[in-house]
Amino acid sequence: MLREAKTDDVRVLDVRQRDCDFTDEFVIATARSKLHAQTAAQAIVYQLKQRCKEVAPGIVPSVEGLGTDSSSNSQWLVVDCGSVVAHVFEEGARELYDLDSMWGGQSMSLEAA
Repeated sequence: MLREAKTDDVRVLDVRQRDCDFTDEFVIATARSKLHAQTAAQAIVYQLKQRCKEVAPGIVPSVEGLGTDSSSNSQWLVVDCGSVVAHVFEEGARELYDLDSMWGGQSMSLEAA
């Protein structure tokens, strides 16, 4: 979904071995702007809602970090997809928060796939 949204450097981190009890994998991607990040995250939610009502019991797909208006300063959006959590960063924020290194694990780039 994030590749279809034209995000960059899409990676999958297997976090099951990292004491993570709320998900199995992180998908991390970089967007070129705030609008691009918002559009990509909302596209995930839209596609998930087409497939299922809940991603886990009582949890509907939604975007965290959007704020209540377009002036939100968030550079990092999160979509809870159940066994996968998608993180969409604006350029610069991905390096700042560095989830790739923090969570380590087996990283797989989806750029070549």
